[in-house]
Amino acid sequence: NQLDEPLNDVTLDLAVSGDLKVIDNPPSCSFSPMSFATLKAVVKVCSTCNGSIYGSINYVMAGEEQSVVLLPIVVDVLDFVKPETITDASFRTLWTLLEWENKINVDVSRSKLSSCAQVFSFLCDKMKLAVTGQRPSDADYLAGNLYAKTIFGEEVRVNVCLEKDVDGADGGQGRITGHLRLRSRSQGVAVSLGDRILSLLKPFKA
Repeated sequence: NQLDEPLNDVTLDLAVSGDLKVIDNPPSCSFSPMSFATLKAVVKVCSTCNGSIYGSINYVMAGEEQSVVLLPIVVDVLDFVKPETITDASFRTLWTLLEWENKINVDVSRSKLSSCAQVFSFLCDKMKLAVTGQRPSDADYLAGNLYAKTIFGEEVRVNVCLEKDVDGADGGQGRITGHLRLRSRSQGVAVSLGDRILSLLKPFKA
């Protein structure tokens, strides 16, 4: 409180979206002029998904109720993903056992990501995915598999197919197109990771 007046009945109210749950809100307190305090709340992440935490600080000053809306905190699904290794044989065997598939189309300008290998590496690095088997070499066509697990033990398998068109076919430097097939046991993981991939590739479309 950097004011010369006390703040009474100060409360922190939180709301969430996604598979998050507010476990405990801190009790209300009062602030003397030019004083401070730390308020702590507990939010549980129930599964691997994108989500947001919204909040406001409410208080009473000079007999009037006031409120300050806080900026949202974004919970990124990638914070729960870690690369893991798996053999090609295990990848192929377990591919059919994963129930949920999300197919993501890829269409990026070669003025931004110039080769299939560059797009592949970008996805590996940004999505925290490990290459299964030998890393595919760069060519006009590229196919490879990626694998990861979440901190909750959920498996993520991604099959990548990319193709480079003829230079200048779109009147510029050409494009790289293809698709990613992302599979997981839960719909939330497949959808959340697919949305995250689309958001990462969006700046490279133009």
